[in-house]
Amino acid sequence: MLNSGLPGVAVVMEDITGKKVAEEALRESELKFRTLVEDISDAIWIIGDDGFFSYVSPRTEDILGYLPARMEGESLFSYIPEKDHAEVKAALEGCRESQQRGGAVIPISMRHIDGFSVDVEVSASPPRYDLLGDFTGYRAVCRNVSERRVQERRLLQWKSFLFSIVQNIPAKVMVTNAADRSVVFVNRSFEEMFGISSDDMAGKQCGEIFTPALCRMLLCGDKETLQSGEEVNVPETVAVVPPGVGERIIRVKKIPILSGKGTLRYILGIYTDVTDTVRNEQRIRAERDQAQQSLDAASILIAVVAPPMAPSKR
Repeated sequence: MLNSGLPGVAVVMEDITGKKVAEEALRESELKFRTLVEDISDAIWIIGDDGFFSYVSPRTEDILGYLPARMEGESLFSYIPEKDHAEVKAALEGCRESQQRGGAVIPISMRHIDGFSVDVEVSASPPRYDLLGDFTGYRAVCRNVSERRVQERRLLQWKSFLFSIVQNIPAKVMVTNAADRSVVFVNRSFEEMFGISSDDMAGKQCGEIFTPALCRMLLCGDKETLQSGEEVNVPETVAVVPPGVGERIIRVKKIPILSGKGTLRYILGIYTDVTDTVRNEQRIRAERDQAQQSLDAASILIAVVAPPMAPSKR
């Protein structure tokens, strides 16, 4: 009813331009987010403070075989072996309590829909909070690292195999840093000959451990290797080896070890004790020379004392 007493209609007009613009911007932002999430190879998760998934991106199916709709509303821990629950919970709690900007990278073994285990790395972002400051959960990026873990295990096994060989060969091995010439590693045979452990030598310069004469033997060939970047063989050299081993004849080989970028990083020294071999060769040569001298002397004696042969009659 109007003020005049006549019937009428009241119209209230509200400017919702800003609201429409905001809604359109929100839809556009959501579309960009979903496009980005679906295009990247990693899975994106939103995990609540109770450990339950509130969002699971489609890429999760490629990694674990589950449809996102199946995982949403379920607990992260229902996909993790029970023996790992405490460790994963502690990692998430650590991320929450530390407030670290970079979040935390958590290695997890998760159950695939077909029953086998999948090694994943979950990068949990800094915790999420609502307007009142209450903790609401995490954003997480999940990456399948199963193949990488297989390669890492193979590499570790190969390194262990090579280390076992180096530790048990009779040759003495010393690895030094090419930059400052400090000792990195020596093998068991080196420890036994020189009477010092690898741990006691690590990080030290040769001059801090051995006599100047012994250092010259151990470091011989390094200069040539550093200059050429190639393997160097050093002729047999004599060294007095402590403790109480005495004078030994050592054959030295220096091998450059390069970094992944191709720069010289370490020098591998292989020291072979050839004392017994060289001395045996010297003894054999001396005995052979003596036998030859005796044979020559006998030939001369026979020529002197033997009567001349009578001419033959025809």
